[in-house]
Amino acid sequence: MRRRAFTHSTDTPIVEINTTPMIDVLLVLMIMLMLSLPMPTHKVTVDVATGASSVAAPPPVVELAIAANGGLIWNGVPLPFARLDDRLAALVSDPAKPLLQISADPAVAYERFDTTLATIKRAGVTKIAFAGNPQTF
Repeated sequence: MRRRAFTHSTDTPIVEINTTPMIDVLLVLMIMLMLSLPMPTHKVTVDVATGASSVAAPPPVVELAIAANGGLIWNGVPLPFARLDDRLAALVSDPAKPLLQISADPAVAYERFDTTLATIKRAGVTKIAFAGNPQTF
């Protein structure tokens, strides 16, 4: 006597759809589509200079440091705050257009730093860099 592998209690049709063959067909179609597409080519035309190098030498750097006690140091030499205007005027009139690099001790009072920056701005210095940040302003 044989046993039935599948018995259904009612005679209604099975309404579940077997999605496995549909997923297989979609995967095959997707792979065929990927293989048939041309490889993307990105071309960027760049005009490269062939003549002499036009890179200019970097400007000279003048270092201004603000010490923890509020004192100023101009290229390693202590500078009284009253003489800062004279040095900045000479810096602005220099034909080499040097870069003023400012560094401040972390312990310096903010008021001293702010006063120094305001003096530099009033003097008309346009090329300023902060130590640790090579981008010029």
